[in-house]
Amino acid sequence: APPAGAAGLVACELHRLLPPALKELSDWTAKARIRAADTLAGTLWLVGPAATDHLGPLLAALSKTVEDSDEGVARQVRRCAQLVGRSCDLAVYVPLVLDQLRAPSGAALVGSAATAGCGGNSAGGGADFLRGGGHSRMRPAAVTVLEGAETDAGAIGRRAGWLSLLGELLAGATAEQLRPHLSALLATVARPVFCVPGRASDDDAGASFAATQLRLCSFLGQLISSAGAACASGDNGLLLYSALMRVASVPSSAQHGFASQRRAIECLSAMAAAVDGGSAEALHAVFLPPLLAQITAGEAYKSWKVDSAEWHLFQALCRQAGGATCARVLLLLLPP
Repeated sequence: APPAGAAGLVACELHRLLPPALKELSDWTAKARIRAADTLAGTLWLVGPAATDHLGPLLAALSKTVEDSDEGVARQVRRCAQLVGRSCDLAVYVPLVLDQLRAPSGAALVGSAATAGCGGNSAGGGADFLRGGGHSRMRPAAVTVLEGAETDAGAIGRRAGWLSLLGELLAGATAEQLRPHLSALLATVARPVFCVPGRASDDDAGASFAATQLRLCSFLGQLISSAGAACASGDNGLLLYSALMRVASVPSSAQHGFASQRRAIECLSAMAAAVDGGSAEALHAVFLPPLLAQITAGEAYKSWKVDSAEWHLFQALCRQAGGATCARVLLLLLPP
């Protein structure tokens, strides 16, 4: 633990120390960025929970550099995020990050958690995630969302950085610490538009989608490893299954391959193992019916086209679940 006197002194001056360090973290030279990251790491180690009052600008800066092109910078930024995750309350920073993951292109996280009114746990509903649900009960005033398309390359690319940051923040969290936030976490990433294009995208946008899909699978794999059955069963399990199957259903291409699809299937196996060591077949038997019911509700399938995301999801579900499981469900949902 840092010396109490030094920690108190730095905490009192944090409002003066942070702005120049965060500005330098976006400098065009790697030398300046690593200097800023080193300064931040030492500062955050000293101040501990006092960083809570500055989470708005701090998280925004870290999200932009957590995947820095210079490995030395990226490594130190990840350390900064882990320090914040261990020192600050999940009930404060998880809603702030989730608001950014929900935000369309052009969103900005400004101000500080102290003025945002962050005083409660996040909650999301498994039943309404397809309608864009899963929003937290409290909406931090620090988040300002400007107009922009939710699925443009800019919005999708931003989500990759925020996902990576969230993974580092939660790296040391226990299953008990994660439990109150699982529903909101999973409802946010299980939305159909989160990182799967509604229709085939061009090469530039496709690269952003593919990168964010890989980040999502890494994050969900981490969540399964940390939270176990708590995120793999019940309503949370349906959200997790939906998110993974959507990624698994994205058509591969020569430009982007199918790495994210393979990773999604691996996560499904890990998810099945987390539920009493069950099999992927048993997982599909539980979650295929409600997911198929959701995407075919109101005869929505009549508007599907060959490049529709829901059509690709339907095909992936049928391939992965096996003939017997699909036949039982389809006879109920789509009678001849």
